[in-house]
Amino acid sequence: MPSFLQVEQFKKICSSLGISLSDEMIERFQAYLALLLEWNRRIHLVSKRDAKSDRIIRHFVDSLSIFKFLDLPKQATLLDLGAGAGFPSIPINIVRQDIQSTLVESIHKKALFLQKLSQVLELRKISILNRRAEELADHPDLKERFDLVVAKAMGKLKDIIPLSMPFLKEGGLLLAYKGKGVKREIEEIGTLKDCRIKDAVRIEITEMDLLRWLAAIEKVD
Repeated sequence: MPSFLQVEQFKKICSSLGISLSDEMIERFQAYLALLLEWNRRIHLVSKRDAKSDRIIRHFVDSLSIFKFLDLPKQATLLDLGAGAGFPSIPINIVRQDIQSTLVESIHKKALFLQKLSQVLELRKISILNRRAEELADHPDLKERFDLVVAKAMGKLKDIIPLSMPFLKEGGLLLAYKGKGVKREIEEIGTLKDCRIKDAVRIEITEMDLLRWLAAIEKVD
């Protein structure tokens, strides 16, 4: 379990992102960390390097960096492509339980973990789909339904964008968590159909040696 100092640092950093963590939220993050480490002994959710409390907390902070950039509307709908261990959507939902989130994960064991996690954390507005995103693009319950699509560690923007656009409402955003190669990825995209690059924001959290770019692509008519 995280130490008192780790928890206090987490709260302080979240405060700098505009997030006030309640005791209940902290308890949920601690339960998340414990369950992730337990399941990671059996299935590969995070790397061996990341399978310790300080690194998991870093993933939490990384996921929550969205709040530094974007003011999510009440009752927003969110789709997480390739949710894996639950980053970034589960931390987002812990902080904002009004958001209706759909997590897409093609690997069965990871989808089982996400299902268990949502039950343990009592996150009522989360649904898990054990499918490939490519198979869901024309699903009538998912097509053009979402205000926000998030993608972390899902490949290059030129591949993520066409995968994401069918799920977004007009005016909706794809928010891709990217590293320092984001400018090169933007240059590789070429001509965009039905969407535009809205922003690419640099977020640095020195306390955790975390440097992140959030690339926002808006769906347009």
